[in-house]
Amino acid sequence: MRTSHLWLAQLDELNEKVTQMLELYQDKIRYDAQKEKAFETLYEELAMYKNNFVEQSLLGVYKDLILLYDNVVRCLRELSGENQESSGCSELAEFVLVEILEILYRRGIDLIDPSPEYFDPSVQRAVDTESTDDPGQDNKVLKVVRRGFRSEQGLIRAEEVVVAKYQAEGGQQT
Repeated sequence: MRTSHLWLAQLDELNEKVTQMLELYQDKIRYDAQKEKAFETLYEELAMYKNNFVEQSLLGVYKDLILLYDNVVRCLRELSGENQESSGCSELAEFVLVEILEILYRRGIDLIDPSPEYFDPSVQRAVDTESTDDPGQDNKVLKVVRRGFRSEQGLIRAEEVVVAKYQAEGGQQT
């Protein structure tokens, strides 16, 4: 009889140890699952920061291309005022202009097109104003000085425009 009690005590002790091991194993499984989830989140955040870093780094290059675009447009304006002998230069400048726009387009950057008829501060910046005595012309875009560009992420450069401002009798602007 004593041996059976001894066996039962040993079985209970063994059962308790197996139960403890099972609990430790389940705790380890939960811990590993949480750790794996934390690593996945960390890797996703790292990839997001990496992509954003690359985009921010390239933004400077895009802005330089946009300045080159501006210079080629200015060059074309100057060439259009000269004689016909410069038509070869004009054709080359127009080709370069198209290529710059194509490079920017492939990078997800587009001209703000069409230019809004009336001043829109979300995509335009007024660099000058001209007075008008017609209230219907108030805030109308008279001239685009420099084209604006945008990407999927947002505005890269606002369009620079000259805007009409209505002046009531007596010379006060509204």
